[in-house]
Amino acid sequence: MIDFSEIAEKTAGEFAEVAERKNVAFKTSFAPDAIVMGSREQLARLVSVLTENASKYVSNGGEIDIRLEKTSKNAVFTIYNTAEIKKDIDCARLFDRFYRADNSHSSETGGHGIGLSIAAKIATQHGGTLSAKQVKDGIIFTASLPLAAKAKKTSVGGEENARNKH
Repeated sequence: MIDFSEIAEKTAGEFAEVAERKNVAFKTSFAPDAIVMGSREQLARLVSVLTENASKYVSNGGEIDIRLEKTSKNAVFTIYNTAEIKKDIDCARLFDRFYRADNSHSSETGGHGIGLSIAAKIATQHGGTLSAKQVKDGIIFTASLPLAAKAKKTSVGGEENARNKH
């Protein structure tokens, strides 16, 4: 079992200085104890790819807002950044290998157009999903990963029935 909260906070935090250099507001909020099953390294890579992407394409003086929330079944990692995006961008295609939106073809941003496809594969391998949604002034990426099943607990009153937890 992996504490995704810890991974998300540490990994995303590594980009705060990059945002500061671009005069970007860097906001974060991480729910504690979002425990998932999987690879610590791969989950860190998922967060890193999404945060690096937001840091590359955020508009100067804009905003990056990173959140990790827990629902009853999932750890939901969202990252929003302001950006100038073509109105007719196909967000689903952002996860295709080597696809880059027209406004991202630039020597300034670099990259090979495979980061988001890798992130999507990591989410899928962990039983989750990764999606993108264009909003008026930017884009939101959402990775949803299933929370780990709670282990049986022994208490003074006896053992909890794990089947009743689902």
